[in-house]
Amino acid sequence: MQGMKTTLSMGERQMAAANLPEGVRIQKEMDGVRYILPPRDLGQARKAGTGLIIFGAVITTFMIFWMSGPLRGATGEHVIGRLFSIGFSLMGLPGLAIGAGIMLLGIAILKNMGHSEVLVSRDQIWAIECIGPIKLKFKRELNSVERLVVGATIRSRSNGGQWQEMGGGAFSAIRVEGKFATPIFMAVGYPKEFTKNLADSLTASVAELSQATGLFNEQPKTIAVVEETADGQSMEDIPLPRPADSKAVVSDLADGFAVVIPPAGALKGSKGLFFFSFVWNGFMVLFTSVMIFAKSSAKPPWPVYLFIAGFWAIGIGMLLGALNMGKRQTMIAVVKGSLGIKITGLFGTKETRLHLDEVGAVRMGPSGMEVNNVPVMELQVMGKDGKKKTGILSERKEDELLWIAWLIRSKTGLGR
Repeated sequence: MQGMKTTLSMGERQMAAANLPEGVRIQKEMDGVRYILPPRDLGQARKAGTGLIIFGAVITTFMIFWMSGPLRGATGEHVIGRLFSIGFSLMGLPGLAIGAGIMLLGIAILKNMGHSEVLVSRDQIWAIECIGPIKLKFKRELNSVERLVVGATIRSRSNGGQWQEMGGGAFSAIRVEGKFATPIFMAVGYPKEFTKNLADSLTASVAELSQATGLFNEQPKTIAVVEETADGQSMEDIPLPRPADSKAVVSDLADGFAVVIPPAGALKGSKGLFFFSFVWNGFMVLFTSVMIFAKSSAKPPWPVYLFIAGFWAIGIGMLLGALNMGKRQTMIAVVKGSLGIKITGLFGTKETRLHLDEVGAVRMGPSGMEVNNVPVMELQVMGKDGKKKTGILSERKEDELLWIAWLIRSKTGLGR
């Protein structure tokens, strides 16, 4: 099922601005406009805040006890041992901060303290989530935004049945999509009719700002508003251009086609993992050398060496993983109703073959790996049950992944 796509005319834009959802305040900024939404009423769902408070309290208590153990051991005779105990204890600070943050989030949800804001400037659009005193900000370049997708915040289905919106549409959101890998969400947790009217009003503001400032070749910037259906389908597949630096080779075969993606190299293909592993292992060489060549009276006990060996294993594993990402060559072929994937890398060759009847979608998605807290994206082949069949090409750039995914869909008719 396709969603309903709307591109507003000038008269419709004025009507959308007039039909602003109740409770929304508009605040003029120096180079744009800010929408301040009312506190979201979560109803009975706010009781989930109690669970978050308990969960955060458990994490916080555990981290306090976990950190206290090494600190008590920091009174020994060995200098290196004391420094190691203190450093090991400080490693628990991120976990302590996470636990405290979950508690604060739970309190904010329980007390209905959260609301959203949207800032539309001349060249950017911002989604701002206000949870008590905490503000989380996400932005995208306005000239890259193509559509605002209005849909349910949470969906579920049981036993492979139809997807259903949780709360009967009481919890909705606006998903900002366009020429970027990861969308952002605005107005999370508001009713669907509220978010639909807000999305229409946002397109009016974008068009007005772009025309007033002379951006986009003096033509008003138009953004499509798409109302997502309950099964998650929302928009038509938009053709994407081949990236200028892509070295992929596309070949038409008698009964299909093939795409060969050559190795990207360790530096580019590892997404920074090669450099990070180099720094990690360099630090381990220095740290281990200090321990080995220290005076016998200052050497730590043997269990410490076993602990250090674990860090060496992590460093070597990251280095091998980075080299493998840089050396991988991938071939994707669709022949006689089958999708075949052949990957040749540092650790040998892996082949995957799927019938097209098994495949529900081909798209870009997060691989589950992060580099510097940034998700590494990959090309994903999804089954008709919504589960991932395989994920490949995590070493490639996101614009190339989007293009390859569109290329496969356009030639096979698969979904996204």
